[in-house]
Amino acid sequence: MKTFTETGLITEVTKFYKGALYFEKALKLFEIEYGYIPEINKPKQIIDEDFVSSQNYPEYVTSEALSYMKELQESGAVNMFFAVPYIMNALFLVKKEAVDLLKIYIEDYTKIYYPEKTL
Repeated sequence: MKTFTETGLITEVTKFYKGALYFEKALKLFEIEYGYIPEINKPKQIIDEDFVSSQNYPEYVTSEALSYMKELQESGAVNMFFAVPYIMNALFLVKKEAVDLLKIYIEDYTKIYYPEKTL
């Protein structure tokens, strides 16, 4: 039996289903396709909440959204430069919001995830 992160599960199910997927829907579709419910590995929170809250980010730039971005990157399912459709589907964002979120993720990556290494 495989173990997935939430992002990994959504990525796996996206291989054979089209349309917007969120975690609960992906879990049900996975069970239908494979016949069992996989174990979900919830990664620990690695986001510097103080930095994120101190920024003037739009309301859709949340800890959950940034966690999804990190999981998506680590899953290796997609090159992050082509991740906009994944972001739109998983986080229910319009294209402009998904592009802005990706831009923030790329520009502030070190400050968000590794504040101790930031000069």
